[in-house]
Amino acid sequence: IVLLLINTLASVVNPLIPGLAINEITKHNQTGLFWMCFFFLVNNTILWLSQFQQVYQMTWVGQHALYRVASDMFHHVASLSLTFFDENETGRVMARMQNDVTVLQQVLSNGMISIFGSFLSLIGIMVFLFVLQWELALLVSISIPVMAIALWVWQRAARRAFLRARDSISEVNATIQENVSGARVIQSLTRERQNSHNFERVNDKNMQANVHAGKVTAFIQPLVAVVSAIALAVAVFVGGLMVRSGALELGFLVSYALYINRFFDPIRDMTQQYSNMQRATVAAERIFEILDWPQDV
Repeated sequence: IVLLLINTLASVVNPLIPGLAINEITKHNQTGLFWMCFFFLVNNTILWLSQFQQVYQMTWVGQHALYRVASDMFHHVASLSLTFFDENETGRVMARMQNDVTVLQQVLSNGMISIFGSFLSLIGIMVFLFVLQWELALLVSISIPVMAIALWVWQRAARRAFLRARDSISEVNATIQENVSGARVIQSLTRERQNSHNFERVNDKNMQANVHAGKVTAFIQPLVAVVSAIALAVAVFVGGLMVRSGALELGFLVSYALYINRFFDPIRDMTQQYSNMQRATVAAERIFEILDWPQDV
C-alpha cells in the first residue's frame, strides 16, 4: 500500500512536468528547462522502482493466498462424506479446485490493489485538473455521470454472462473426466460416437457462453475511449481559445491534455478490473459452496 501511494503520487505529478518544461521554453529559460527534464527523469525512475516492488509483492501475496485456498479445498473435499461425491460430478469439483481458484488468485494478485490505485489516481488527477483550470475541469467532469450510468447497466449483464461461462466450463470438465475415466466402459458398449455428440453439444454451449461474455466485456472499453476522445476534443478547443486570450499558458494546456488522457486511464483500468472482479466473485461463490459443504458423517 505504501508503494502504491508513492507510485500514484509520481504518476499524478508526471503529466505536469512536460507542461512546466514548455512554459520554460516559451520564457527562453534554459536553466529551468534543464531542471524540468531532470525532475522528469527522477520522477519516472521512482515510478519504475515503486511499480516493480508493488507488483512483485502483490504477486507474492496472491500466490500464497492461492496456496492456502487450494490446500483448504483439498483437505475439506478429502474429509467429506460419500454423499457429496454421489451428488457432484468429479469434473465439476475439479473445475472448482483448478479453474475457479486460478481466477480468484489473479484478482488477489493485482485486481483489488489495482482498483484502489486507480481510484486514488482518479482523485489526484481531478485535483490537478481543478488547480490548473477549474472551468475546463467542470467540462471534463460532465463525462463522469455518463460513465457511471453505463457501468451500472453493464455490470448487471456482465455478472449473468460470467456466471453462465463458469457453469459451462464446469460441465465441459465433468464430461471430459467421465469419458477419460470411463474409457473402457464406453468402448465396450461402442458409445464413442454418441459420447462425442454429447461432448460437442456441451462444448458448443461453453463456446457460446464465453463468446457472449467476451462481447459483454468488449463493449465497455470502446465506450470509455469514445467518451475520453470527446472530453479531450472539448478541452483542447476551449483551452486553445483560453491560450489565445492569454487566460491559460500553453504549457498548462499541454499538461491538461495529458491529464485528460490519464484521467480516463484509471476509469478504463477500473472497468477492466471490475470485469475480473465479477469473474472472481462468481468463482469465489463456487469455491465457498464447496468449503461450506457440511460433513454428514
